Amino acid sequence: MLAKVKVPPEFKRDPFFFAQDVTSFQPPLLRHKTHHQPVFIYDIVAKEEGLLEAPWNSLEDCIPSLFIEWKTQEKILHEQFSLRKVTNAKEIVTEWSGRFLSALFWINGGPLQGLTALEANIQKLTYKPVNTSERVLFLLKKPGMYHSFVQLSELYTELQKQYAIKRIRLKK
Repeated sequence: MLAKVKVPPEFKRDPFFFAQDVTSFQPPLLRHKTHHQPVFIYDIVAKEEGLLEAPWNSLEDCIPSLFIEWKTQEKILHEQFSLRKVTNAKEIVTEWSGRFLSALFWINGGPLQGLTALEANIQKLTYKPVNTSERVLFLLKKPGMYHSFVQLSELYTELQKQYAIKRIRLKK
């Protein structure tokens, strides 16, 4: 049975939740299955109701599988752009841009607080790719462009490196 949660105003930013007030998800929210749930659901539930199994508290349960799933989606996106199926590609780029944003904040130790002050919040992060704010803004404005796919792919590669750096620093 699907559960519903109200989407806070801070998460209503084009192209995400533009006209919707609620989003549905399949409980329970498990850390190792983050890519099977709607975008931002962990961040929204944490903000609205609290969350027992938060992905940012146990990164090794969710981040590696997210990167593996991204590689599958990356191949699909490459094929979609090769076939010039921009509408299909736009939906995937939008979804995985959102997943990137969540992962970016999780790697930095907490949930994404919203999308309205995104640029300022990204600037405060320790582990992030170079020029993340500018690149993400481009993605959100033009998710249907091939160059957006290329940017997203590079952002995931760089985020994976930042995640590795964080893990190495934590082991010292």
